[in-house]
Amino acid sequence: MRIVSKLTFFGMIFLFSVNAYAGQLDSSGLLDTLLDKFQQVASTWSLVIGDYANWLFWGLVLISMVWTFGMLAMQGEGLTSALAEIVRFFAVIGFFYYLLINGPAISQSIINSMRQLAANALGTSTGISPSSIVDIAFVILTKVSSAASIWSPMISTIMITVAIIVLVVMALIAINMLVMLVSAWVLCYAGVILLGFGGSKWTSDIAINYLRTVLSIGIQLFTMTLIIGIGQSLSLIHISEPTRRR
Repeated sequence: MRIVSKLTFFGMIFLFSVNAYAGQLDSSGLLDTLLDKFQQVASTWSLVIGDYANWLFWGLVLISMVWTFGMLAMQGEGLTSALAEIVRFFAVIGFFYYLLINGPAISQSIINSMRQLAANALGTSTGISPSSIVDIAFVILTKVSSAASIWSPMISTIMITVAIIVLVVMALIAINMLVMLVSAWVLCYAGVILLGFGGSKWTSDIAINYLRTVLSIGIQLFTMTLIIGIGQSLSLIHISEPTRRR
């Protein structure tokens, strides 16, 4: 099942690429262009899905209200206890409704904040994007090619071969980050339906788990950005040192 979903995603990437080139887009930063286009399309989902989430939320609120206030009436609680329960009930409902109407914005803030935090830790102003990962590999390949010499064909061939392998590996990493970012946008805009379950105390864990999942993806992107940044620094240092010695 996972294989089918991955094939479907790569097929979607291929179709996006064909449309991009058919529209004569610049091949530079193509992965970022595809990601931006996907985000633009996904952002329109929140309007439709948000309406269904609202209906689900208030339906669950109504059921929970009838049950809670009915139990208060049957138990014959005092005025103070009943008032405390009512305040608690509406406070919780208000909190989850705030999450519902601001769900996409909160989710994007979590993901973007984790990526920006990693970028700040690396000392860069912007985070690492899928296209920038491929650009790093091309920089490495360019430096290796310029350092190659016809007087040492064996070493030059090995260096270029390794650089090509690095390019392929970095391309796979870029695709992995692209898949993760696409998953994040799907979760941000389409996953808002899960926040509708916050209208009831019996299903509110689903809404909480939604935010936990968003945070988990943000942490994965945070970790991936740091690892790629460290690899970039080390690879460029090791490549530049032989160049300076020459």
